[in-house]
Amino acid sequence: EPSSRRKSALLQDILEAESFYAPIAEALGMEGLAAMLRSQANRIRLMEQGLAHNVGRAEAKMDPLYRLGAERAMRVVFGDSYNFTSSHVVGKVNGEHPVHIGEFVAAGGEVSFAGNWRFKTPGGLAAKLEKKKASEISGLQPEVDMPMDLFGMMIIADDDEAMANSFVHFLKTRQHEVQLQPGRSKKKAIIVQGSRKYAALVASKLREAGISDDLVQYKTQSKKEANVKGYKQYEVSKVTFIAHDKLTGVDIPTEVQFVTKAERER
Repeated sequence: EPSSRRKSALLQDILEAESFYAPIAEALGMEGLAAMLRSQANRIRLMEQGLAHNVGRAEAKMDPLYRLGAERAMRVVFGDSYNFTSSHVVGKVNGEHPVHIGEFVAAGGEVSFAGNWRFKTPGGLAAKLEKKKASEISGLQPEVDMPMDLFGMMIIADDDEAMANSFVHFLKTRQHEVQLQPGRSKKKAIIVQGSRKYAALVASKLREAGISDDLVQYKTQSKKEANVKGYKQYEVSKVTFIAHDKLTGVDIPTEVQFVTKAERER
């Protein structure tokens, strides 16, 4: 609860939650707590600005996904050949999870996957919607106008070779079972980002698997560019799509990222 109902004190609480407490929680490895703080801060800010309709739209969009649950969403994303073990990293409060974030293992298929999953928070989605022009947010939009990471997964591999193999296997076996769709600011649904060496490795694997370059957007960085910037670009291969659950009729806008353990820690 805010320490005071005065708007200045409320704003101070929001700023502290976003700029101080949430980063500390992340640094301590408590990503669920950080997400909860940011979501609540966004929610309160929008309500105070008279934008409660954005919060309502976000909640209406996310509630069916929360009811669907992570394990069902993963089964729709990966298919029925896998056995899933998943857990929430934030426990229930008053019978419900305040944020939906956790870890998972998908085993039993030709390739096993392990990593993290999360559903976008209502506050996070409401803040995204608030940034759109009024004409674009007059009502719930088709999936193409919504963020494509309402459900997000991060597959973590031991090294670049294992990461590339997992990424290509996922695309080869699932690209025709889902509706590939770029995010709003992206040109393609499949993104490969990193050094030229990294991109070349992934590109060669994709071509060997018969996946067309026309489906892929490469965002590469040379050693010289890295030296100028003073840091190496984050190396990740990812894909965005809509997975449709035939059992419930729910569409799941999804982003799946593939990274190495070392890159995740960096």
